[in-house]
Amino acid sequence: MMILLPLISMAVQPIQPAIEMASPRAAQARLAEAIGDADAVHSISVRRVKASAKVKAIEVSLDRDGTAYRVTAIVNARGEVTSLSIDERGGSAGELGSLSWLSPEIANATAITRISVDEDDAVTLTTDAGEAFMIIPGRGSGGAEESRSSGNAATSARWAAAWDSPEA
Repeated sequence: MMILLPLISMAVQPIQPAIEMASPRAAQARLAEAIGDADAVHSISVRRVKASAKVKAIEVSLDRDGTAYRVTAIVNARGEVTSLSIDERGGSAGELGSLSWLSPEIANATAITRISVDEDDAVTLTTDAGEAFMIIPGRGSGGAEESRSSGNAATSARWAAAWDSPEA
């Protein structure tokens, strides 16, 4: 019986311990690096943390170098990325994810500083350079409402800032 316990214990633990980033600046930079370097981005989902609906966990499923990862960013009420964890999830599926368009768009970003979530759970990632990319549920987000026939194009929100400016 003593021989089986270590084997059972190893079977229920993650493949590799999570990488944790508690510094907001480090978390923001590592999030941009993780998405920008991904071979495939499969999904982005939103989970409310604790009893507060204002603090959210944004989970990104992606593949890199033949390994699947879950990247979880904690976002405060203002949408600022405050911490990050990266969990290895085993071998990758080997297919291009529905959000893989996001990887080259984010590749040159130094950091993803803000993640906003609207009432329909559409997620907008904003870089340190002010570029914004929207992922709409059911349009390539990889979520439960995913439609295989729909795609999600990179949405740059720079024009929105100009539209909303007093000079426009």
